Amino acid sequence: YPRRDLLNITCLSEFYSYIFQVAAVNAAGTGTYSSSSSAVTPATTPGQPTNLIATGANGRVSLSWTSPSSNGGSAITNYSYKYSSNNGTTWSSPALTNSSAPTYLISGLIPGTTYIFQIAAVNAAGTGSYSSSSSALKFVTTPGLATNVIGSGGNAQVSLSWTAPSTNGGAWITGCVVQYKIVGSPTWSTYSTGNVWDMEYTGARISNLINGQSYVFQVALTNSQGTGSFSSVSSPIIPGLPAMPTAVKGTPGGDGSIYLSWLGPTNPFTGQLDGNGSSIVNYSYRYSSNNGLSWSVPALTGPLGFNRSPNVTYKITGLVRGATYIFQVAAVNASGTGAYSVSSSPVPNVTISDAPTNRRNGR
Repeated sequence: YPRRDLLNITCLSEFYSYIFQVAAVNAAGTGTYSSSSSAVTPATTPGQPTNLIATGANGRVSLSWTSPSSNGGSAITNYSYKYSSNNGTTWSSPALTNSSAPTYLISGLIPGTTYIFQIAAVNAAGTGSYSSSSSALKFVTTPGLATNVIGSGGNAQVSLSWTAPSTNGGAWITGCVVQYKIVGSPTWSTYSTGNVWDMEYTGARISNLINGQSYVFQVALTNSQGTGSFSSVSSPIIPGLPAMPTAVKGTPGGDGSIYLSWLGPTNPFTGQLDGNGSSIVNYSYRYSSNNGLSWSVPALTGPLGFNRSPNVTYKITGLVRGATYIFQVAAVNASGTGAYSVSSSPVPNVTISDAPTNRRNGR
């Protein structure tokens, strides 16, 4: 088979086309030159792109630029970009746009961070010089997810609170959108706040609800880029009736009684005892000696009078000594009895033995 040799010729101009002839050389001299090659234009890497502009767009950065005035003698097939979050001290690893178009959308950047960008053209000869840096751009997107959505009912209203998202998207939170519906309904209603300008907006009050109906809620937060995704759906909340007491605990009294304590429902905004728009006037309790298979008839603790503290203790008597009980408590207002609390931990109804005496031998 004839041998094929390769020769690299440098220092040619990409502005001209060249033809080539080759002759072999041995000890006797130089042979006859070959026929001329087809015309070839040398290629070098492309020139610099210009007019690089970075703008925010739908949670991504949009880059646009002017293609180089010279493609280096070979068609531009790709572009390479890189970015810096410390004004050019360090740069990301270069990445390809996989397109010859002079535009590109970059995702995966960190909200609230300011970036600069550079772009370079690519052809068959390689990657050209990077452009001048774009103007600095602060990357902003919609807020993250609110979590732990809870609420306290009022008179035809519910006061919601939630934990602020881990990121506000790099911009002030300016409001929220709350969707709510009656439990079992397929249709959501929407409530939107006005402008609030709060970096960690964590509460809203929804009015014009129906007392006694059970509602669920979900929350999405808004900033200058729009509205983020909705949170998980809250537990049901009933306006008009008190919310559930919490921290229910039983402690043996030692005389056949049990001291029951709990924390009454409180307003998430004030931390004060809250009866959902009507004062809590009583508490209802019930107990079970078979781990909740059956419950006693609910009984009332009695009017609260001036005791408006969230912390409540009540002594329950008449229980079977040696039995183990769990307890639940519900708050009562003028609209009725709210939902019963989560059960307490099991409480053994133990008694204290009589004191020993000096009697011996029956005397």
